[in-house]
Amino acid sequence: MRLFGTIDGEVSRRDRSAALTPPFDLFASGYLFYRGLGLPANIDYSTPIGYAPPGTTQIVLQDNEISQGQRIWFGLRAVSSSGLEETNCHALACAELDAGDCLLPAPLDLATDLSATVLADGSVVLGFSYLPQAGYAAAETFEVFTDHGTGVFDLESPVAALSQVASDQVELEVVLTAPTLPGKFAVRPSNGSRVGQLSRALHVAARQDLLPPSL
Repeated sequence: MRLFGTIDGEVSRRDRSAALTPPFDLFASGYLFYRGLGLPANIDYSTPIGYAPPGTTQIVLQDNEISQGQRIWFGLRAVSSSGLEETNCHALACAELDAGDCLLPAPLDLATDLSATVLADGSVVLGFSYLPQAGYAAAETFEVFTDHGTGVFDLESPVAALSQVASDQVELEVVLTAPTLPGKFAVRPSNGSRVGQLSRALHVAARQDLLPPSL
C-alpha cells in the first residue's frame, strides 16, 4: 500500500501538543501516527501514538509534549480495514520550538556528495548536491567554508556563496580561487527562515605538481 501526500504540522503554544493533518488517500481506511526524536530515522514505527480515520482533517496528540531544544519528527502510515499497514512512510512533519515556545519553520537538510578538483592554477572546483527529504525545507543560499588548513572552520567567514532555490535535487559547483591546500571544505544551506547545519567536511590535498621543490 502506498501513501500519497504529506503531513501539515502545528504545535499548540499553550500546551505544546502536536496537531497533525493526514493526507487524502482513497485506499486507506485510516492512518497510524508515530514519533521520533532528532531525525526521521529515529521515528519508532513499532509504537503508534495516534490513529486517524478516513476523512479526518486533524488529529491532536495531547500526550506528546514538545520541549524546547527538542526536534520531534512525526510520521504516519496508511492502514487498511484488514489491518495491513504500509511499510514505508512518505508523510513527515517536524516540530521544534524556539525560546518563545513558537513553532520553528521546517529545518534544512544537509548538502551532500562533496567533490573537489584542483586546477593547474591552484584553484578548486567544489561540487555538491542538495536534495531536501520529506519534512525538510528548500534551500535558497549555499555558503562554502574552509578551515584554511587549521582544522577549525570559521563559520562567520564563508569563502563563497551561491544563490540557488533548491526545492528538489540540485547539483552545484563553485570555483574557489587560491584556497589554502591541503585543507577541508564544507557547505551550509540556508533560506529566509533558517540556517542549516554544516555538511560533512571534505579534505582536499594539494596537487603534487604545484608544490614547491623540496630542498
